[in-house]
Amino acid sequence: MPDLPKSMKPLGPNDLYVQLPDGQEVIYRDGNHTYRRITDNGSTPLKSVSSLVSRVDGGHTDGLCEWAWKLGTEGVHWKESRDAKAGLGTAVHAALEALVQGTVPDLGDFDETTRGYVTAICSWWLDDQPELIDQEFIVAHPTLDYAGRVDLLVEIKGEKWLIDLKTSNKLSPKFHWQMGLYAMAMDECGVGRPDRIAVLHALPDGEFVFVESVVKDEHVALIPLCVKALDDLNKAQKAVDL
Repeated sequence: MPDLPKSMKPLGPNDLYVQLPDGQEVIYRDGNHTYRRITDNGSTPLKSVSSLVSRVDGGHTDGLCEWAWKLGTEGVHWKESRDAKAGLGTAVHAALEALVQGTVPDLGDFDETTRGYVTAICSWWLDDQPELIDQEFIVAHPTLDYAGRVDLLVEIKGEKWLIDLKTSNKLSPKFHWQMGLYAMAMDECGVGRPDRIAVLHALPDGEFVFVESVVKDEHVALIPLCVKALDDLNKAQKAVDL
């Protein structure tokens, strides 16, 4: 157990502490999904990768409103749908964990709404036969001040692939932005850049889509810079006496 600054509360059972190859010490709080970097003077907050891309996802707010409205017309509360999606993601990641451990998931252990997704990731695993390098590991960019937790790093045919598993209704460009931010942080914090990055999109009918990302560092680096500029602008605006 690390010696945390006195200003920080102790780690909870699901919280994580990591020391990255470049010397950064990062704390992940599972309860609110936040990251902090330990410093000589205490700690500083880090933006999460998911929060960064959500801030610059064009049409994000309107899309959520439309989604919630559509559910309402069908008699479904948006919180119920959100929680169901969260449960689906947890179940499919559990199936992926079983594959990583060398066990083929038993479809009988999953409900009918989940079995298609589990079949999809099993099909991908058998097709590409990846070899595990690491999974569910934390990375943090030392100067752009963001952090995130990566799904999967595997070797496929001699190349290191960084892979993120998605079960959403459709693929979004922001998924590729996320992957680009992860890859850049891996490089900058000393974990090592992957050779290639991809999104594994599991579908409810048992099919999957494996999409390689081709985003560039100079593009995704603009995301945390833009978010910081927006935050600075908001702070300055609040100081103005209108």
